[in-house]
Amino acid sequence: MDPGLCGTCRHAKRIETARSTFWMCQRAADEPRVFAKYPRLPVVGCGGYEGREIG
Repeated sequence: MDPGLCGTCRHAKRIETARSTFWMCQRAADEPRVFAKYPRLPVVGCGGYEGREIG
C-alpha cells in the first residue's frame, strides 16, 4: 500500500513484521493529541509533514 506523505516524511518510521508493514509517526511521542502514532494510510495531508533530505 502507498503510505502517501509518510513515505517521504522525516518523522515516519517504517515498521515491518512477518505479516505486515506499518508506518509509525514519531511526532506522536511528543504531541499525541495532534498526531496519530499509526496514521490511517494513505496520508494525504498532515500539518507535521517535513520531507526527508536527499543525499
